Amino acid sequence: MDNRKLKAELGDLVGGTFLISAIYFIWTNTGFISLFTIPHISFLIFGCLVSKFFLGWILFLIIKIIEKPFDYFDRKFPNYLHKGNNAAWIKFLGFISQILIYIVIFNITKHFYINLFTSEYEIKHPPLMRSFHCSQLKNEFTLGKYSNPTNKQIEDLCSCIDNKLTEADRTNLNSNINEIGTDNFIKSVKIFGDSLKQCGGHDL
Repeated sequence: MDNRKLKAELGDLVGGTFLISAIYFIWTNTGFISLFTIPHISFLIFGCLVSKFFLGWILFLIIKIIEKPFDYFDRKFPNYLHKGNNAAWIKFLGFISQILIYIVIFNITKHFYINLFTSEYEIKHPPLMRSFHCSQLKNEFTLGKYSNPTNKQIEDLCSCIDNKLTEADRTNLNSNINEIGTDNFIKSVKIFGDSLKQCGGHDL
């Protein structure tokens, strides 16, 4: 396929998926009429253009990179990929790739919508804001606003964090800030935050 035509088709695919996804999120969270408010219209137009030209261009580059080994194979073994079951598998992989593109763009759209219109999203989806506690530490901690890990996941997280903390860190985290000084307390809190991230706490 001609590169210009491929770029245009990918741009339409990505831009169209963004537009449909964005309309879905706005409509289901704030109603049909809110689609015609200036912030939402701006989000739809700007997001659609960015998706079409920027994300479409990135997707084009990825496809051209993936295409290279297939092109090389096709030159070495002409028509092999276009015969019988092989052609069917190529079409099937193309279909699966298209589904994956829909899923990725849908989730990218959701991410930007939630970050740009947090207050209206939270009306329908109130944050859980759960707090958690590790037996080795006195204070509770929170994860993401919508984090809802299982008890087993928290146990594994706490075990991982505990392995990364020194005895001095545990003592500082369990002490009053006036007892150990601000610098030591802040240092230990930073170590705890780094350990939390390394142990996958931000992904729960």
